[in-house]
Parts: sequence; C-alpha cells; structure tokens
Amino acid sequence: MFGATLAGGGARGAYIAGALRYIYTELPKKLGYTPWPKLVSGVSVGAINGYFIASHSPYEIKRMTQLWTKDVRIEKIYRLPVGPISFFRNLFQIRKRASFLDASPLHHMVQQEASRRGLRHGIHPDRCLAFLVAATEVHSSKNIIFADTASPEIEVPKPNGGQVVRTKIYPEHILASGSIPMILPPIEIEGKYYFDGGLRQYTPLSPLIHMGANKIMIFGTRSEEEEDPPVDTPPPNLSAVGSYALNAMSLDFVERDLEITRRINRIIDWGVATYGKEFSRKLKRELFIRSLKPLHLRPSLNLGLLAQEVFDPQKIQADYNTRWLLSWLHETKENFYGDYSLSFLLFDPLYTKAAEQLGFEDTQKREEELLHFFTQPSWIEL
Repeated sequence: MFGATLAGGGARGAYIAGALRYIYTELPKKLGYTPWPKLVSGVSVGAINGYFIASHSPYEIKRMTQLWTKDVRIEKIYRLPVGPISFFRNLFQIRKRASFLDASPLHHMVQQEASRRGLRHGIHPDRCLAFLVAATEVHSSKNIIFADTASPEIEVPKPNGGQVVRTKIYPEHILASGSIPMILPPIEIEGKYYFDGGLRQYTPLSPLIHMGANKIMIFGTRSEEEEDPPVDTPPPNLSAVGSYALNAMSLDFVERDLEITRRINRIIDWGVATYGKEFSRKLKRELFIRSLKPLHLRPSLNLGLLAQEVFDPQKIQADYNTRWLLSWLHETKENFYGDYSLSFLLFDPLYTKAAEQLGFEDTQKREEELLHFFTQPSWIEL
C-alpha cells in the first residue's frame, strides 16, 4: 500500500507542488496508471499540498499548480500593519495579540480552495483511505493527529505523548497545522487552540507505517546542503537568529526515522537470507514489525539560497511594509549562511514559480528510481 507524507516550510511548499506535478501529470505516461496514494499525511503547508493529492483528482493537481505558479501572492497569505507609524506601534502591542502577522487572507484562500469539496470525493474505501493532519495543542503541547478516514474501522495509531482526533478534515484543521507560533495566530477548534504540528512531528511518517503502508514517499523541503553548513560563519544578528530559529522549528528532519527504517529492513533481509521467508512473516504476525520501502524526494538546491537569488524588492507584489520586512531578512545573505525566513515568507511568483519548477525538474531526473519504486514489489510482499 502506497502512502505519502508531506513536509511544511511556508513558501517552500512550492517545491513539493512541483514534484507532485511531475508525479501526477508526466509519470503516469510511463507507468500506465496514476499512482494515487492510499494514505496521506501532512503538516503545515504540507497539509495544504496533501489536500490536493488526497482528493485523487487530476483537476485538483492542476489547481495546485496554478495556485503556486500564478495565483499565490503575499497579500493572499498575510498582512502587516499599514503605514510606518502603525507598524512600529504594533511592534509594542504584539504582547496583546497572538501573532505578528494577520493571516486572515490565508484563511480566506484555504476556505475558498476547500469549497470545491474535492477531499470529500477522495476519502473513500476505493480511493484515499485516510488523510492525516498534524497539529500541536497550545495549552498541553500535545502532538495531535486529525484523522479523516474512509471507515471508522481504520485504525490510526496514537502518537507518543499525543492523541488522535477522528474528524472530517476542514479548512480549520489545515490552518491549525500551519499556524507558526508568534508568526501566525493559533486556530480554535471546538474550544481548543492549535498551532503548527511541525513543533512535535514535522513529517507524520510513523502513523503511515503503522497503518500498513509498505511504500512511502516522503516529500521534503530541506536539501542535503542545508544539513552541512560552513563552519566559519560569523555570530548571528537578530535577523539571523530569528531565521535559524524558524528553520529549527519548521524544517523537516526525517533522516532519523529513515535510518531506523533502513536498519529494520537490513535485519529483515538478513533474517530472510538466513532463516527463509517465514522469518519476515513471523515478525509481522507476532511483533507487527515489517519492512518498508521509502523514497525521500528533496531539493537538489538550498531553497533558502534560491530565495536570496530571486528576491527583488522592486519586483515582488507587496505593500511598503512587507517589502521592508523581506528586504531586512534578505540582508542576512551577505553575512550568514541560508536566509531561511525569507524562503518561508516569500509567497510571490518570483520565488514560488522557481521553486515549483525546481521540484518538477528534480523529480523528473529521478524518473527511473520512481518507476522502480512503483513497479517493483516491496519486501513486505515476500
């Protein structure tokens, strides 16, 4: 059973949209069928992209592409206080509010996209069995999994130190998953407040494994380059500290789960080679341990540096205050490695179109690997 888990990263989500565009428009021409996932999990902007593939609709894929390459605008995602005097006055009033940015435009956009009710078509025993959205409950800091399943009989594992909330996924659940603390306001759902699920579980990989997925595609927004930055970077200033903190909170770190998976696969391979196929069958039957075929799709380039390269305050479509804020974040490029905050907040086609195209091209280059992933039997089928 094929599952997909999608990471967040703000405007970096355009990269994943490009990868999905290739998989659901070009790869089917080689496969002979469209590889829709049976299980989907997402967090933050990954929950938004996850909505499109969980809908199992070619139209929703087209809509996703149009959204990221043409329609997205900063003014459709967030707003800053208007006018320089108002802006600085609001800096002193942040303690009275729940967030620095006004996210009402984003709320409107998500509500508008969800009005097509594509997800209601997708969640079905013959299509997507479950769509999982990760969030964090504000007061308890619990890891919450909102689970929309095709049947109440489908079991969803409880996350460590958290809980599963079975519900139909609506815009408020997607918005809650992407509500970055202090940047965007928490979302109220049935008397409780939630924010970004990435604080506790950035890519909800584990639930898919326990729900029976034996082939999982992991869509990330963090390149290998970002995991090994230069050692001679100078002490950070305030802008860089905020940027690195956002990176630490909200970028995907799935390597630990993947390494555990690889170790289990090696043990099962050794056991099958030594004792025969009954070894794997017995592990699955008695200990619920089984092998998994993962594929990690991630950027070939640092998306933070890509944001730096394409940024032009004269070309982005934004008001004066927003251009000032983004320009301030952009200044870190001369002294600090990776301007992460800029890549999170630059919801402008100048950047999102470039990131989306990179996602498409990176995925296209891995076509043979993808064909093998979908056509070869996984170890669990031994």
